[in-house]
Amino acid sequence: MSVPYSIGILTVSDRCFRGETEDESGPYLRRAIEESRKLNSPIFVLKCVPDEVSEIEGTLKEWADVRKLDAVFTTGGTGFAPRDVTPEATRNVIEKEAPAIPSAILYQSLAKTKMAMLSRAVCGVRKKCLIINFPGSKKAVGECLDVVIDCVPHALALLRDNTVSVSATHQALQASVTSKVDVSRVARRARESVFPMVDVEESLHIVRKIVSYSISSVSPSERIEEVSIHQALGRVIDRPVTATCSLPPYRASVKDGYAAISTDGKGPREVISVMVAGSQPMSGGVLEPGQCARVNTGAPVPPGADCVVQVEDTKVLQETDDGREELQIEVLVAPTIGQDIREIGSDVREGDVVLLVTHTPLTSSQVGLLASVGIVSLPVFRLPRVAVLSTGNELRPPGHKLETGQIWDSNKTMLLCLFKEHGFPTVDLGIARDEPNETLAKLQEGIRCADVIVTTGSVSMGERDLLKQVLKEDFNADIHFGRVNLKPGKPTTFASCEGPDKRSILFFCLPGNPVSASVTCHLYVLPTLKRLSGQILPEGQIVKAQIQSELKLDPRVEFKRGIYQAASMETPASVHIVGGHMLSSNLLSVSTANCLVQLPSRTEERSILCKNSWVDCWLTNDL
Repeated sequence: MSVPYSIGILTVSDRCFRGETEDESGPYLRRAIEESRKLNSPIFVLKCVPDEVSEIEGTLKEWADVRKLDAVFTTGGTGFAPRDVTPEATRNVIEKEAPAIPSAILYQSLAKTKMAMLSRAVCGVRKKCLIINFPGSKKAVGECLDVVIDCVPHALALLRDNTVSVSATHQALQASVTSKVDVSRVARRARESVFPMVDVEESLHIVRKIVSYSISSVSPSERIEEVSIHQALGRVIDRPVTATCSLPPYRASVKDGYAAISTDGKGPREVISVMVAGSQPMSGGVLEPGQCARVNTGAPVPPGADCVVQVEDTKVLQETDDGREELQIEVLVAPTIGQDIREIGSDVREGDVVLLVTHTPLTSSQVGLLASVGIVSLPVFRLPRVAVLSTGNELRPPGHKLETGQIWDSNKTMLLCLFKEHGFPTVDLGIARDEPNETLAKLQEGIRCADVIVTTGSVSMGERDLLKQVLKEDFNADIHFGRVNLKPGKPTTFASCEGPDKRSILFFCLPGNPVSASVTCHLYVLPTLKRLSGQILPEGQIVKAQIQSELKLDPRVEFKRGIYQAASMETPASVHIVGGHMLSSNLLSVSTANCLVQLPSRTEERSILCKNSWVDCWLTNDL
């Protein structure tokens, strides 16, 4: 898997830095880059600094020299105001100036407003980091980004010395893409598939084998990246995590009450201090006999105290005239040593292992635990990027007007949302018409930016079902299987080829029918993406249940959509079949189902599955 680009967004603003106004331009710039899909799921670092040359210079040097970011976009401080010093700071740190970029921005901006001539933006390179100054307003940031975003990926590829990507860009600019596939002789097309039919279990075994090989061909260091604790949810750690501090890091009160000395027993105490959560240790030194300090839950226990007396076990003996402070209290119940005190490290000690490698996604509670013991970043498995392409002359993007014979493309929308739902970065390759050159160009785009490419359509026996030919003839791909004894999903195809940087590219070519695409995606694609992200799939994804209706069996292994209900004290686990199953394009049944019900193939001895028969259910939604 290729390493995603790392982008720094630096907001330069005195007011934002002081918290007097909210930084809108920085987050907006991040969203705009993501929505442009030009950089394919980059990793972002955001920071705000005041309008000080030293602060700007220091951040640019750190990001370029130490953190080795691929690009830094600054926003703000490019005008004529006395404290607008971003261009000066940038010019001080860049090693190569790129004057054409701010010139292009200025040219486009002048068409919108004459005030653009007052911008003094600078652009250049430090080490292998591209630095571009943008204005401070959200509107101007968006307009300037639109000018440069098409060229940024090529610039970053040049800085990385990514010859494969650079060459591909040059080829795309200099010549049209021509496929080796000839579809002009319709009468001579194959009348039968040249691909042998494989069983479902065999196809699953083939996918697992190829994915394992793909994983083993990547060095361990390339599979791991360091992420912020704020980005750790759903990620998989590759090594045990140890605490960087003890928890609690100080002696803490368990209750609201009074820190005291247990040997004083019952009786009066002089209240000499107040300790609330977040306060510093008592400034008055060590607690002496006969004294106590009022404490809140979670507050530090002052030196000398060895117990906490809850407020319910005390009464006030003396207070200030205005009643604001307690001067003396009486302890009504004799305390014991250590009572209601959490000692340092009583939960976790520094160096203790707090999380073992389980190859499961981190949960919110686990991320909270890591934050509580001082973890600010941690190494995790990289997420594979998945590109999705729809094929078909009849397809139009949702929202476009339909002509006779056209339909809206629901497959790509469904699959992109499904992958995002599971946390995988996605690339939308759009729609390819059933033409070899267009299919080739779209797949080339996917290979440059993704690890897994998922297509729908163009895998059956129609005269324009040419995807397998393009993979074989144009990419020299290994087609591991091209037909599966499966309903729905018979023409499902799995292939692989060598991509940029010698990395393995996996292709899942799914049928065009929406339900077929959904079923085969759950069977093949999602498990693959999870394995590539470091997960080991639990056996609990497949559960047993009793079907609630009699079913006719098909000659092929069939997956029907169902609603699974877990067992209770009174009833066993059950599953109800949903939707109309005559058509594999019935997407309504997918939207209401939470599992795929695997039915065996029909035999001479068994053509019907009786009600209450036990079947395997592949869970597709959290229950």
